[in-house]
Amino acid sequence: MTRTLLIAALSLTTLMAQQSMASTVESQFMKANNGETLNTSSSTLSRSAVATAEGLTGTYYTAQGAPHRFQFNVENGGQVQLVSRHPAGAHNTAYRLNAMVLDQQGQVVASSASDAQGNFNIDSNLTAGQYTLVVDGHTTQSPSSSDSSYEILTSM
Repeated sequence: MTRTLLIAALSLTTLMAQQSMASTVESQFMKANNGETLNTSSSTLSRSAVATAEGLTGTYYTAQGAPHRFQFNVENGGQVQLVSRHPAGAHNTAYRLNAMVLDQQGQVVASSASDAQGNFNIDSNLTAGQYTLVVDGHTTQSPSSSDSSYEILTSM
């Protein structure tokens, strides 16, 4: 009984530590655990990116605490799907991506936590306007490792 309780306590402690390290906060801005605004890199998701094979927008690398921000415009409103995928090859079980879409006022209008494979899938009806996709990831691999890379597929 004591051994089982100890294992459960260690598992709970590990889970709580992982959750406290998560820097994704669904609010107006993404904040680090200490309340400071996170440094982010920014890219643009364009119609030309959507027109490529399967809407592939490029390869990016997760870096915990440094989310990527992608600007995109929805011209006529409608269904928008933003999906991440891990490139072929070895898969790191600690790989996790979370994403949210912010409107022009910085409000969260759609979000997705990682699925069993560590990817996000946002499928939402958005009105016409400018949006920001914020992707935050976690992996135990180095930032340039293929195990920490992801691609974004788009459908607008």
